[in-house]
Amino acid sequence: MTYPYYTGKRETPIEKPQNHLPKPISHKLIEPKDYISTREMVNAVNVALIMNQPLLLTGEPGSGKTQLAHRVAWELGLGDPLSFETKSTSTARDLFYVFNTLARFHAAEIRESLDETAFITYQALGKAILLANHPGDDKIKKVLPEDFVHNGPKRSVVLIDEIDKAPRDFPNDILNEIEQMFFKIPELNNPEIKAPENMQPIAI
Repeated sequence: MTYPYYTGKRETPIEKPQNHLPKPISHKLIEPKDYISTREMVNAVNVALIMNQPLLLTGEPGSGKTQLAHRVAWELGLGDPLSFETKSTSTARDLFYVFNTLARFHAAEIRESLDETAFITYQALGKAILLANHPGDDKIKKVLPEDFVHNGPKRSVVLIDEIDKAPRDFPNDILNEIEQMFFKIPELNNPEIKAPENMQPIAI
């Protein structure tokens, strides 16, 4: 089939179904290496990096906020960003981890000894803070599930997407933790997990 594939002028459909349409090129439109930053955006990112502070972006949907995080991660050689999709039901803890209370309750009914870490799933910022630490650190080893892959220490870019969808108190609830890059886990006797200053995640 030749271009244009759709004309909007045909009076009858094409006799043979057009199953061999061109391959989508949408992935090429979002390649990090092709993202073009304005001078103002470059300055804003560098200030955030120097200050070790999160970078809050505002703008209309499709204006490139998400792609900036991918570009920063790509350019700094940090791999793909760790993404957190904010929902209207998100809580501050969700940014760091979720604890499967129901599964833990059922497990407690059938056995006495439990590995509490088996019921934790670390989310974007919590995972990034863990990866920033040395995997051999005793405090870190005690909070890692068996299936957690940690070859660190490693710095990460964390994309907190669509934060405007979160409940009103969400930004205030994470203000101290995201500024100091730490979190606590009450379900594991409340250890405080903090990222080393030189390995703090880059939050966008």
